[in-house]
Amino acid sequence: MKQLKKRNPKKIIESTPNPKLEHGYIKTPEGLKEISQANNEEGTGYDSEVLKRYKGRARLHTHPIDDRWRWFVSPYSLAREMSYPSGGDVYHFMRDSNTKTEIIATRGATSGKLYGYLVLRKTKKTPKLDIDNQEQFEPIFKYGRRTYHQQSLEQRQKDLEDLAEKYHLKFRFIGFKKRSHSSLAIISIAGFLFSILFPSGITGNVIGATQTANIIGIISILIGLTFGGIYLYLKKTK
Repeated sequence: MKQLKKRNPKKIIESTPNPKLEHGYIKTPEGLKEISQANNEEGTGYDSEVLKRYKGRARLHTHPIDDRWRWFVSPYSLAREMSYPSGGDVYHFMRDSNTKTEIIATRGATSGKLYGYLVLRKTKKTPKLDIDNQEQFEPIFKYGRRTYHQQSLEQRQKDLEDLAEKYHLKFRFIGFKKRSHSSLAIISIAGFLFSILFPSGITGNVIGATQTANIIGIISILIGLTFGGIYLYLKKTK
């Protein structure tokens, strides 16, 4: 009997409705399976029965980002920033001794596009924490309080590195691309060229069709300057 071909995990995630909400999945022998029990803007819950059935399998959940302006501002920087686990993510991962791998997938809330993954994995040296001994979780609570506030990408990286060292965890990023802000550059150049083709004629000798061309030229210059400035700023801070 011919075996069914497994669906690509990326396609499964991107085809899940309501991308603005968090969704939970688990890796099964048949492929990635959604196990969201109650997902909302605050987080997602897992179906406990499915977790028992696939005990020890890698789990995955999404972090949605606002990518409505993705054609003008590259969303990859924000996607990387939002791929870091929250304190709650790490807490639930560490308290479940059966789960060895937790994956966070950053997904566009508007486009549904998958931008990349963070893979968090336990090692042989990772301690098994006692749920009744909350002191063992204190570094995680501290990490959670810090990540709750807005932090730079460098600070988020350092905090996760410190936590990984404390609990002997490994983590890596997959799929995040370093894209240039090409759309902004194209718009800026187009605006500049358009302003040359339709000079503004600031002398005031404007009649009929020339007046329309001048208005278009001025608008083009403003568009070119605006998006050019944004492009240079983002390129500098990238």
